[in-house]
Amino acid sequence: MAQRPHWEHFEATAGVGIRGIAADPEAAIEQAGLALGALVTDPENIQLGETLEIEIDAGTGPELLEHWVDAILESMRDHQLVLGDFHIKVDADHLHAKARGERLNPERHGHAHYPAGKATQARIVEASPGEWVAECVLSQLH
Repeated sequence: MAQRPHWEHFEATAGVGIRGIAADPEAAIEQAGLALGALVTDPENIQLGETLEIEIDAGTGPELLEHWVDAILESMRDHQLVLGDFHIKVDADHLHAKARGERLNPERHGHAHYPAGKATQARIVEASPGEWVAECVLSQLH
């Protein structure tokens, strides 16, 4: 029986890692997005009132994951957003995503920190039958 989709953080020499685990690669990438959002604020405090569409044309596998995470980071930083829900569709080397969340609200989200730098060391692998892992490393928080 497959595990429920989930995310986690892990320590890495170059910074902090985010990992999504799910039954298929797309769902694992979505979970990695949730892990990224949880670095900024508690996901339970995010209201899902705003929708952001993200389009990426950038290879497959690890390269696509790195560009996906970088696009989320850029959107969150540039628009002062916290994001807590992701739905993606990958078609060949194109990713279309809908991300939902809201503008940063210090009263509800506390003193949020956006990760610095870019995503590196990405990988998307089938860890066991029906269990996909999408992970990468981000620079330290600033």
